[in-house]
Amino acid sequence: MQIRVGCEFRYESTWPTPAVMQVQPHQDAEQRVLHEAWQFNPPLDLHAYTDLYGNTCQRVLIPPGGQVLSYDATIEVSGLADEVAPGAVQLSVEDLPDDVLHYTLPSRFCLSDVLSDKACILPGTQYSRSLCVRLPAGYRSSATGCSYGFLCLDGGIPFGALVDL
Repeated sequence: MQIRVGCEFRYESTWPTPAVMQVQPHQDAEQRVLHEAWQFNPPLDLHAYTDLYGNTCQRVLIPPGGQVLSYDATIEVSGLADEVAPGAVQLSVEDLPDDVLHYTLPSRFCLSDVLSDKACILPGTQYSRSLCVRLPAGYRSSATGCSYGFLCLDGGIPFGALVDL
């Protein structure tokens, strides 16, 4: 199955601004980029590198003034649903394996300092003031949080809105 992905960024800068963009889909055995194109107005030079997770990143120097950067790609995927584990349990932080702790660190992609007031963990349940739901800790509460996040990102609901998932 083929899907089309893309994005557009509009920047205004006062001085030359170095940037790293990570928008290209990760390529692996599960998905393949068939076609991709960058467009810049005005034109820019990109320098690609691969980060420690295997993602393609683009370095660019954004010049002063207005800049529009867009990315468009066609991706081939299997079309099969992702595997789920409805019986998965939620571990406490102290029980997490060492090799997954780096996934709990703050990220520019997940503003934990901004989002931390949106949810709190209570013994045996996960309660989100934004979602107004109580769910047993584990797969379902995580999947509900992801669904809520995707709805917000997709523009389907405003962030922090009360919803029934």
